[in-house]
Amino acid sequence: MNSDPRIKQILSQIRKLAPGDLKAGIEAQDDLDAAIAGLDALAEKAEESKDAIKRLHTAQAAALNMMEDAEEFRREAERANDSLTEQQNILSSLNETFVHLGPDYGRNVQLITQACGKTLGAVCALYNRLEGGLLCSIGQWRTPGGFNPVDKPEGHICHDLIRKGKGNGAYIIRNLPETGYYKTDPNVAAYGLKTYIGHAVNCGEQTVGSLCAVFQEDAQLGANEGMIMGMLAKALENEEERWQSYAKLKKTNKDLEATQNASLNIMSDLDRQRKELDKSLQEKEALIREVHHRVKNNMQIISSLLKLQSYSIEDPALKAIFKDCENRIKSMTKVHERLYRTEDLAHIDFGDYIKSLAVDIFHSFKANAARISLAVNAEGVAMPIDTAIPCGLIVNELITNAMKHAFPGDRKGELVIEMKKIEKLTIELIVRDNGVGIPDGLDWRTSKSLGLNLVNSLAGQIHANIDLNREGGTEWRIRFGVKSQE
Repeated sequence: MNSDPRIKQILSQIRKLAPGDLKAGIEAQDDLDAAIAGLDALAEKAEESKDAIKRLHTAQAAALNMMEDAEEFRREAERANDSLTEQQNILSSLNETFVHLGPDYGRNVQLITQACGKTLGAVCALYNRLEGGLLCSIGQWRTPGGFNPVDKPEGHICHDLIRKGKGNGAYIIRNLPETGYYKTDPNVAAYGLKTYIGHAVNCGEQTVGSLCAVFQEDAQLGANEGMIMGMLAKALENEEERWQSYAKLKKTNKDLEATQNASLNIMSDLDRQRKELDKSLQEKEALIREVHHRVKNNMQIISSLLKLQSYSIEDPALKAIFKDCENRIKSMTKVHERLYRTEDLAHIDFGDYIKSLAVDIFHSFKANAARISLAVNAEGVAMPIDTAIPCGLIVNELITNAMKHAFPGDRKGELVIEMKKIEKLTIELIVRDNGVGIPDGLDWRTSKSLGLNLVNSLAGQIHANIDLNREGGTEWRIRFGVKSQE
């Protein structure tokens, strides 16, 4: 601080002062203090300036670092943009391939294999599958002359990749001449291959093939190459799944066609059998109709013979026996006549039958018919022949018995016949008259009368229950079951 020229000047002036000149000395001292204070202030500003310069230098250094970082970021952005552009070009190229894929499995495999080789810049590309124990190159791009597309799989790189199954994406082997594949894979040495890039192709849970690109120089497996192999391998997987689905569908269609042909044959056989059965049924129906017709004719002949024979009989009792036999035969004849004329050869409408039978028997007793009225109320009931004939004979006997014995002399009266269903399969038949009635002491079940014996016997055949009411005449109430037609 004492090196300042002003301080030296002031000190020089102080030395020149006379001892007695106090005032001048004090002033000089004040000037000196002021100068020192000014110097101190300048020194502080100088220190502040140094700090400001240091901060400026620090800021400049930070700015330079930021500029360097910005430059590096720009270069990275350019690299990323270049990579994105490259990926876009790759995707555009692959999309062009995918757009041209069609329904043909073989053509699609060739297009995908070609896209693999072209996009990666390989010398050759293959898609290999194991078929029948052999390694088959079903997809080929730029295969050299003499290449064997079908070979034993042992030792081939693609075979090992298929055996490994599902992996973690693309697979690369570099420096092939220095690996064991130089001796085991015949293509490595034959075509001077140095790099192999492959990717397994799966179908469901099974590895079925491998897509590969080979190079005669050292190649790298970067992100783009891995993406290309992954997308193309996925495309092949879709083709494999579609092909297998098509094969299954084709087999299913073949099985369905075979089933349909078998069904048509069965239907044809069934139709032929149905026609044969219809023909046989028609023949049997015709035969049954003929049988009923002949039985009816034979019974009519027997009835006519009895009638003719009765003309030569003068004994009234014997003549009555012949007449009863004739009526019994007629009752059976009517059943066969109706079966002959109806569509249903197993059943007759018993309601219509009983009306016709009652009228015929009633009119056969010409002498009594004038003083006796007949009322028939019968529902239509389909009845099989094995029930209709016994039931018809029972009605015949009960009507005949009433016409003979219920109205002796000139007694007038009424004969009523009713038939109805009382349950689904149960029939109730009622034959009622208001004549003199059966004597109380007569047990009809043990009677020696042929007619009543027939009623009792025939009732047993059809499992019928018979109740006899003797009040106000005679009422026979007969209940029996019939078989369902279902």
